[in-house]
Amino acid sequence: MAHFFVAKPLTAESVDRAFTLAQAAVKGLELDQWRRFARMCMSQGPTRGGIFIVENRARTILGLATYRIEPALGFKSVCSVENFVTFDLLDNKAVAKTLVRALESLARRQGASAIRIAHTHGLSALGAPIDPLRDAGHCLDSILSFKRLRRRG
Repeated sequence: MAHFFVAKPLTAESVDRAFTLAQAAVKGLELDQWRRFARMCMSQGPTRGGIFIVENRARTILGLATYRIEPALGFKSVCSVENFVTFDLLDNKAVAKTLVRALESLARRQGASAIRIAHTHGLSALGAPIDPLRDAGHCLDSILSFKRLRRRG
């Protein structure tokens, strides 16, 4: 059976169900901090920022990302994504793809000309390119990827 995933904005009824993934993104996060942050994000409206989740058919939340639309030098605006985390034992790659596609679509609808995603997992796989930074005392805690968005149509 094919897996089915849907990405959508976080709703008030989903805040507590998303907490475990939020904790995976931000170590030491407490439930009351998460609830306050989620309420703030939901109150500002999608043109400024928010939280996207990915659910399966059973409504289990398997992916989460926070985003904000902001001005950026050389671009009209950029969608900056943080706290990007996915977890599915059977098809984590499909969950991540669903979340990325939804965020890119949202960015286009909001008029962003690019999207930036801060990756916080899987950093050890990078190996050698990070070593000179580590040797100089830098503490790498994320990878930032960038994609220029093309208008569809």
